[in-house]
Amino acid sequence: MTSVFTATTLKWKKYKKLGAGSYGTVYLAGEANSLFLGRSFAAVKSAEFRHSKETIKEAEFLKEVADNPYIVRCFAEDISIENGKEVYNMLMEYAPGGTLHDLIVAYNVKGSLMPESHAAAYACMLLSGLSHVHRRGLVHCDLKPCNILLFPKINGTDLLHLKIADFGLAKHVWEEDRVELLRRHRGTRVYASPESIMFGMHGTATDVWSLGCTILEMMTGRQTWTDEEMWDLYVEMVQGPSSYIEEQCSAKTPDLKLVDLKDNPQRLRCKEDLQLTISTTELRGA
Repeated sequence: MTSVFTATTLKWKKYKKLGAGSYGTVYLAGEANSLFLGRSFAAVKSAEFRHSKETIKEAEFLKEVADNPYIVRCFAEDISIENGKEVYNMLMEYAPGGTLHDLIVAYNVKGSLMPESHAAAYACMLLSGLSHVHRRGLVHCDLKPCNILLFPKINGTDLLHLKIADFGLAKHVWEEDRVELLRRHRGTRVYASPESIMFGMHGTATDVWSLGCTILEMMTGRQTWTDEEMWDLYVEMVQGPSSYIEEQCSAKTPDLKLVDLKDNPQRLRCKEDLQLTISTTELRGA
């Protein structure tokens, strides 16, 4: 079943669902008036209006970084009535090539790796886009291959045109990170920097770390860390500052103790224990 909505004076129709995330569902949309985008399709990110705060914020971020060729464009916003409910819609460029993750997987399926020259060119595109984001005072916070879109090949080359997308977790540089017990980490852990995991710190350096992980994945065809390696890394990160952080936590919350991993390694038996330990360390900045 399709739904029809208008953006300004232009009519659009939603077709198939392309994907869904934490803050909205993305659809392929066709335009009834080609004067708006000058192309046949767009991607529309939709969320029920009463739950659309993060999606609206993402649209604002995209407007702030709109004038860069390596960042996906947001063309318009609209509110439609679908199944009796108000729905917020954000219209963006449609990437027919999928994501950088899809491209990496395609190389893996063929049993080959991305040519180093291509990886270098794509790294330059991403650096250009990311530096623009940082100059505008924003931090992406979730840079990874799945959030990098592929557009048609650049004229006269075999290179695709990459654009950074999905600013749903982005923030302004000046925004303070909220430190909350057992809160969800901002971003994807396998691409996250140590300080963002341990202390919930998300600055421009966090994006640079994530970009490094992404470039390495382009060149090797695999993520920087496996699940098992991430687990070992978490343990090592928690063990290092544990005594200092426990001292800080005890001073603020005497009844809350940090697991002493060095003296009691048997206490760390599952990811839930580790998550509690990591969350407890975040009290350092409370």
